Amino acid sequence: MRSDQLISTKGNQLIRFLFLGWLLTLPFGAKILSVSIGFMTIYPNLLFSIALVTFVIPTLRKWLLLNKLIAGFLITWFIFALVQLKINGFTSSGLFDIRSLLMQCIFCFALFSSYYQLGKEEFQRLFIIGLRSFLGLLLFAGALEYYTGIHFAGATTAEFPSMVIGNNFYAPLFIYDNPNDYLLYALMVFVLLNLFDKTFRSYNLVGILVLVVLFVFAQNADSKFARIAIGFLFMLELVPLLTKYRKNSSLQNTWPFIVTAGLFILLVASNSLFYGPKYANSKQYRLNAIEVIDFKGSQFELTKVKDTLTKKEQFALMDYLDSLNTRSPEVAVNLRKNLILNGIDMIKEKPILGIGPGEYHNRLTQGKHKHFIHNHVSPHNFPIEIISQYAIVGWLYLLIVLGLFLMIVKSLKEHLRNNPWIFALFIVLPIFWMMPSAYLYLDIHWMFLPIVVIFLDIHSKTNSNHVIEQ
Repeated sequence: MRSDQLISTKGNQLIRFLFLGWLLTLPFGAKILSVSIGFMTIYPNLLFSIALVTFVIPTLRKWLLLNKLIAGFLITWFIFALVQLKINGFTSSGLFDIRSLLMQCIFCFALFSSYYQLGKEEFQRLFIIGLRSFLGLLLFAGALEYYTGIHFAGATTAEFPSMVIGNNFYAPLFIYDNPNDYLLYALMVFVLLNLFDKTFRSYNLVGILVLVVLFVFAQNADSKFARIAIGFLFMLELVPLLTKYRKNSSLQNTWPFIVTAGLFILLVASNSLFYGPKYANSKQYRLNAIEVIDFKGSQFELTKVKDTLTKKEQFALMDYLDSLNTRSPEVAVNLRKNLILNGIDMIKEKPILGIGPGEYHNRLTQGKHKHFIHNHVSPHNFPIEIISQYAIVGWLYLLIVLGLFLMIVKSLKEHLRNNPWIFALFIVLPIFWMMPSAYLYLDIHWMFLPIVVIFLDIHSKTNSNHVIEQ
């Protein structure tokens, strides 16, 4: 074996170890084996990320123009934010956003260098292993939390002792301290796994089962956006399954299901239904849990409010409680609307340069806003988050996402017929952007652009196969 071949082989063994280590530690973030050194925290996934960045120099000559443009944009964004922070003054929120933008650059370099060092096939193989492990971990941890109500302690669990026990106590949080974040990670990993893993994509029943489990979790979390995304992905899984079944079945095999469906329709048509609080008049249930406490002698006596009021008074109280529930500015819909309106005010203030990193959070914390937001100080909307703070750079990011989608549609027409999940990714992406309180700091956001570029390169027939000599 020639000396250059020997060096290449050792280099590939090293980067395989580093890339797989990066993938397997990705779900845990800084929650395991982390060490604080004051101004930052060192943790395994960060170390693997930095180690992978060292392969940028030997692989840079292989990068396509698109890779360089994406990396250049992310570096420019980071530098732009640094200048803004210097002008506005250093704040904890600003530094937090700067860290997110730096990690976005590091993830980009780590993924591109791994891809060009390993080659298409080996990168895909290891990436699929990592995604399968990630999704399996989230489902396993979510099932434990759902059945036991045991969670990793955090800000969310700190609020539970002062709350009435409900379904939200059993919504999975994992290490993300927020059920919406958990669902976002699970759904994004699920979509990416379908995108890259042909074997997983072929098992539609497994995909449907995963989505059903995630839907149950979303119900407990009362996550409307997650339910919408799951509904769309469920239809995407169901259509090929029904098509396959239709081709392989005959009337002789399907008539029992047709008869059963007809009898069920007859059952519904011939019997009255109780619609429950979700689809009927929900306000009539609002008094059921309210009790008055009286202290008589040495005994406590509980009396239902309904038993102390006349019918007229009961209806008046129901209407009042219903009004509070549906019109309160603390209701999720109203909060999100007001957070967006506050963000629009910030965009109008500095439409070209933006207000700077971390300033959305800072201004709401300081009360510098018009619209009521209770105690929420995060945008809950990624476009608002980046456009209000980075203005033209935020708009450019959204244009890049749109441009990548159009490039994929144009370049991969034949491939898309067999793998529509790239469409699914871009369709559910705007939903994902609105699920967490903030999106910029999530590592699934940091890896989004490079992963889409890599997917485009893997399936583009015009590009050469980046295989490293063994």
